[in-house]
Amino acid sequence: MTDVRSGWGLLNCAGRRLSKFQTTDALLADGRYEVHPVALPDTTRDRHYNGFSNGTLWPLFHYFPRWCATSRIGSVTQEANRLFWERWRASSGRVTVCGCMTTTLCCCRHCCANISPDLAIAFFLHIPFPSYEIFRLLPDPWRRALLEGMLGADLIGMQTHDNVQYLLKSVQRFSGFWNSTCVRCVAVSTVVDAFPVSIDPARFRDTFDDHAVVAAKNLLRKDAAGRRIVLSIDRLDYTKGGLQRLHGFERMLEQDPELIGKVTYLMIIIPSRDAITKYRELKERIEATVGRINGRFGDVDWQPVVYQYRSVDHKKLCAIYQAAEVALVTPLRDGMNLIAKEYVAARKDRRGVLVLSETAGAANELGGALIINPSDPNAIAAALVRALEMPAQEQAGRMAQCNNA
Repeated sequence: MTDVRSGWGLLNCAGRRLSKFQTTDALLADGRYEVHPVALPDTTRDRHYNGFSNGTLWPLFHYFPRWCATSRIGSVTQEANRLFWERWRASSGRVTVCGCMTTTLCCCRHCCANISPDLAIAFFLHIPFPSYEIFRLLPDPWRRALLEGMLGADLIGMQTHDNVQYLLKSVQRFSGFWNSTCVRCVAVSTVVDAFPVSIDPARFRDTFDDHAVVAAKNLLRKDAAGRRIVLSIDRLDYTKGGLQRLHGFERMLEQDPELIGKVTYLMIIIPSRDAITKYRELKERIEATVGRINGRFGDVDWQPVVYQYRSVDHKKLCAIYQAAEVALVTPLRDGMNLIAKEYVAARKDRRGVLVLSETAGAANELGGALIINPSDPNAIAAALVRALEMPAQEQAGRMAQCNNA
């Protein structure tokens, strides 16, 4: 697992993952970065972010085409991109390299054409890029506009080599041509490669002996009353597989009744996008499933699932990682997944087991994890049993393999 303090890692942390890597103050203090907020009109922001980005591209790129609202496609996304790049134009005298990420800023070719002929543009997509058969479900004018917009960058970064190949295949099918590392389309040459995003491992590893973290970890284990702790923590999102994890945990209790009363599943969901109807509905389904499992298997002394809908600060998060015998990280589709890497980094003791989805980008790097199909409750149940029974020596070997990736 690599420390990514430079290159694409730093570019990425300056975006959505900033709080997981380095604070805004720290970025500004080194003198190389400036922050220029862009205020979008309320209607534009809502239609672009909640509409096109999260209502169209997010489900499609995560292989949920049935939730892809193509009726929301319109000029609002180009308008939002134009406003962002107008802000860049105001800084063009000082900017020689421009970095952007995700499909919310994908139309850079059209918007940057007049900023500066010497401006180098880097684009990083932190979510998966879908296969051609999925990508082609977008209406033709928009899939072409997206590809041409992305290909206006000098360098495109993806999380995995599979995503690189999917992009290249789509470009090939839409009249561009390419070799193994470079695309040429509409008289623009673009280098495409994989730059897997990581974390700052020391930020998690160094908390292992922190007094506040140790105290919180011991309190968690005391509250568990000798029961094993299975942990999952992620944002509220249908791509994260929350319902499927609950079904897998329930299947484990059905198939191995001797574990009833001996294992607690701590399920933490971080609030996200709950203004969007599908996310509110997902939260309601998760909470109903938690209630059903607890009603079916629990008693006055034990709840099989401890469910929390809240954010967690860094030290408390590290304490939870260190207290949990098993981390259940099973997204249905994920560009990378940093939770898996954080759990490994936090386990300085080389104990614990990571159960990881084969459809997360992190599965390509963390070979010491138990890799499973996140849609199969039987596979989740079997992996949980294996993880809970795994000898300490095997745990240490698998953690070492993950740390050395």
